[in-house]
Amino acid sequence: MFAEPGRVSGMRLTKLTSTAAQISWDRLPCREHNGNAVGYMYELRRYVQSSGHAVDVVFGIVNNTSVDLSRLIPFANYTVSLRFANHLYQGPHSTLDFITFEDCEYHTSAG
Repeated sequence: MFAEPGRVSGMRLTKLTSTAAQISWDRLPCREHNGNAVGYMYELRRYVQSSGHAVDVVFGIVNNTSVDLSRLIPFANYTVSLRFANHLYQGPHSTLDFITFEDCEYHTSAG
């Protein structure tokens, strides 16, 4: 099976904690740029497990092949959508789902 032209490939989770993640991907070949590159557009969504609805959405553009995501909520469901963009064209979305680690700090009260 061949990759769709302009689709970012190789998306992977390269770092993960309870409140941060790093997503990396393969550079899109120049022959698929279809013009001068603007960068890679990403969208991060956090979902509520019980309803499946997105409650937080963050957008951004980066010029390299990774993005650091911070201020995440521990043990939460996230989806990252990524696509290549230039001044005239936006490629198809590639997506990656992940769950942040549980916050392992346990708080006890003296009683």
